[in-house]
Amino acid sequence: MTIREEVLAEIENELDLMLADAPESISQSTRTTTKNEALAYAKRVLNSLSTAELQSEGARQRFLLTTVRDAERRMRGF
Repeated sequence: MTIREEVLAEIENELDLMLADAPESISQSTRTTTKNEALAYAKRVLNSLSTAELQSEGARQRFLLTTVRDAERRMRGF
């Protein structure tokens, strides 16, 4: 598994956890759209980063947290 794949898998896992804790009033459609948009965004960003940038644990964690936090904000805004 490449570094990009590892980071993407981490993000997907965190998104799944966030979506599992979402209020029942959030529709399945909104949950799916939120996850798909967040993963598409993450893929675009990850493809633009160098291997050195991807290996920075601090940057990796910030990106993970920011991506999930932004997805949660968008989901609640639907």
